Amino acid sequence: MTTPLNEMMASGVYVEARDREGNTIAQSVFTDWGARPVPAVGDSVRCLMTAVAGRRRLEVSGHVVSRHFEVQREPDRQTSVWVALVIVVPLPSRPAPAGLRQHAALFSEN
Repeated sequence: MTTPLNEMMASGVYVEARDREGNTIAQSVFTDWGARPVPAVGDSVRCLMTAVAGRRRLEVSGHVVSRHFEVQREPDRQTSVWVALVIVVPLPSRPAPAGLRQHAALFSEN
């Protein structure tokens, strides 16, 4: 591959939140990820997501249980890396507070 890694890291992250039984409860896509590091398995995550049931915005907190990388070639021949994270949410999520940024995401610094 000829594209330097630091250029490929300017990609997107898809986050899927699941309850303890494995049911998907919310999801979100972060297309402006930039060169920030991707959370590892075990890292804590807190972000705004859209609930699968009801399509309302939720503030979700959990821990990463899996992550998958996919390298894609865009039509303009640019290479990008997309990451899919699955997080488990141990407690019920709450509605997002008013005024919180559309795609706020906080990750632990493990």
